Amino acid sequence: MFNDIVNSATELLSAIRLSFKLDSARLLEVSLQVNYSEIVILSGPSGSGKTTLLRTLARMHPRIEGIMKLEGKNCMEIPPVKWRRNISYLSQYPAMLPGTVYDNLFYPCTLAVSRTSDFNKQLAIDLMQELGIPGEFMLKDAAVLSGGEQARIALIRTLLAEPKIILADEITAPLDDKNAYAVVNLLNRWVKGCGLSVIVVAHSPERWEKVIDREYNIAEMTEGTE
Repeated sequence: MFNDIVNSATELLSAIRLSFKLDSARLLEVSLQVNYSEIVILSGPSGSGKTTLLRTLARMHPRIEGIMKLEGKNCMEIPPVKWRRNISYLSQYPAMLPGTVYDNLFYPCTLAVSRTSDFNKQLAIDLMQELGIPGEFMLKDAAVLSGGEQARIALIRTLLAEPKIILADEITAPLDDKNAYAVVNLLNRWVKGCGLSVIVVAHSPERWEKVIDREYNIAEMTEGTE
C-alpha cells in the first residue's frame, strides 16, 4: 500500500533547529530526524513540550524559526493541507465526526487530497476486529463509543487515510494492556510492512519498548530560554 513512497533515501522527516513557543515564557529549539519505516519514541517529563513538538511538526502550532523537511522538501514549499495529509497528528482523545463509525471511517475518502475515493470496507472491518472492536459496530453511533473505542476507531481512520507519518500522542493511554498491545502490534506491522513511520509520545513507554527503533528525549535535545 505504501511501497510507492519508499525510495533510496532513508530520511523521511527532518527538523533542523526548529524553534517554537511552549508557553509565554519558554522557547524551545530541537533538531530530529525520522526515517522511513521506523517507530521513534519521544520521551521526557510531563510539561517538557512533547505534545507541542508533535503539533508543531504537524503544522498545527506555529513554528518560530528553523527548517522542517518532508522527503527532502522544505515545508514552505508544501501547502499546510498537503503537509497534514502526509503527517497526521493523532491525539489521546480524538474527536469523532457526527454519524456512525462507518461515516467516520469513510471520511478520508471524501477529502480532496485523498489518495483514493474507494473505501475498503473489508480492511476497515478487519482492523476493527484486530483491535477488539466487533465489525457490527460499523453502524453504531460514534458518539456513544467509549473513550478507548473512539481512540481505536480514530487510529483505524488515520491508517485508512494512508499518511506517511503518524504523530501518536498518548494514543494507548485510555486502553487496558490487552488493547494497548493490540494497537502497538498493529502499528508495528504497518511500519515494517507498509513504509509508515510513527513518532510516539507514551505515558507507559514499556508498552512500546519492543518495537521502538530510536528514542529522542526532549529534555536532552532542546535548548530553552526563559
